[in-house]
Amino acid sequence: DFFIYRTTADPARTSLCYAHLAKPDHPDARAKFGPLFVKTYFDNSPLANRGDRIYLSTTRDAPNRRIVSFKLDAPEHWQTVVPQGRNVIENSLMAGGEVVVRYLVDARSEVKLFAGDGKPKGELKLPGIGSVAGLPEDLSARRKHYLKATGYGRKSAR
Repeated sequence: DFFIYRTTADPARTSLCYAHLAKPDHPDARAKFGPLFVKTYFDNSPLANRGDRIYLSTTRDAPNRRIVSFKLDAPEHWQTVVPQGRNVIENSLMAGGEVVVRYLVDARSEVKLFAGDGKPKGELKLPGIGSVAGLPEDLSARRKHYLKATGYGRKSAR
């Protein structure tokens, strides 16, 4: 496994570095960091790795964000996993080899699932029009997960 480290030099520039941790159950705390991208003018947020393939959420060539992957030995060769769309990607994560993406659509949230290769797997059915407060950091940690959803235009129960 790898540890991906993101730094922000200023609000417009980010850098990504990585360290090979050897065994996940016995990580090498002395692992040396190497650069992936240094002081880029777009935002890169690491999601996860599957073997030597790294997944990122990025604004590179995508002001509404997109999800890409690349092999660690060829970071310049990006493959689009989830393309930029009309709607902004607000948050994303990897869970069980799938990509979970929260979009902002007309002031409400939509959560969609994609396979690791980008194939659409469906949309999470929310209880109505509203927003999702966040996505869990690690969906693989437990069997049941809860999202906080806030609805719009509903009357209070009395």
